[in-house]
Amino acid sequence: MPFAKRVHCQGWAQRCYLLSAVTIAAHLSQRPLHPLIALGHFLAEQKMCIIDMTTKNGPTIKALYGIAKRVFEDETALEDARQDATSAIYNKAI
Repeated sequence: MPFAKRVHCQGWAQRCYLLSAVTIAAHLSQRPLHPLIALGHFLAEQKMCIIDMTTKNGPTIKALYGIAKRVFEDETALEDARQDATSAIYNKAI
């Protein structure tokens, strides 16, 4: 894997590779992105919105954002409900 750094793992694994923004940078122009490069890019960029990603058109990036959306939809709805309750209490207090 030319886009990952192999690290010492004797005693606990046969091989261990690390991905980082540095190790994948030279490979971000590939089309389509290798799925592991896309995963590394998704994690390294830490963008809340796919629009803000520097590389956003690959199927793996789109799938990762779809998964993240499904995972966090419930939390967002819960936070919205908390915000509404807090606003209602505040509005009654003034």
